Amino acid sequence: MPYHQTASERLRAEYEAKLMTRMVGGDVIGPTGATADDLVAFDGATGKIIKDSGLLTSVVQAAVTATQGMYRYAAALADTGTITLPTITANWPAHGFIHCAHASTGVISESAEFEFGSTGEVQIIRGTANIEAGGATAGKISLGPVADANPVVIKNNLGGGVSVNVMIALWYN
Repeated sequence: MPYHQTASERLRAEYEAKLMTRMVGGDVIGPTGATADDLVAFDGATGKIIKDSGLLTSVVQAAVTATQGMYRYAAALADTGTITLPTITANWPAHGFIHCAHASTGVISESAEFEFGSTGEVQIIRGTANIEAGGATAGKISLGPVADANPVVIKNNLGGGVSVNVMIALWYN
């Protein structure tokens, strides 16, 4: 016995087929020839037509690497211990993240996203209550300049002999 679709079932099936075509489609249209390893650029505002940008990925990556530095630090920071971040000489800020885990438990208890410029002034963008910018408050991890100048020094002021494992990632120009 053949199956007969109602009009609404037929419309639903057509709609699902069109939806699947859009979801799976995603095909782009571009030039018939392109240079291997060149970056792609959109041609127009449709998001489906591309062109060869003429920029090699290796050239762009080299330019980015030449203008930015990255500093990574991961080690234990004893109570009253300090870490000195790289000196920032340009007028561009450095942007970083710090995560501290208590050495005894391994639990991340303090973390912050921060920036500092060539003066060494630190601005905390967001962070837990136990991280402060410029200061030496007991019970906190302090991020601040040495004698109001670059570089920034991170100090463990948690007290009570509490050692933390610190991970810092810093991007700078």
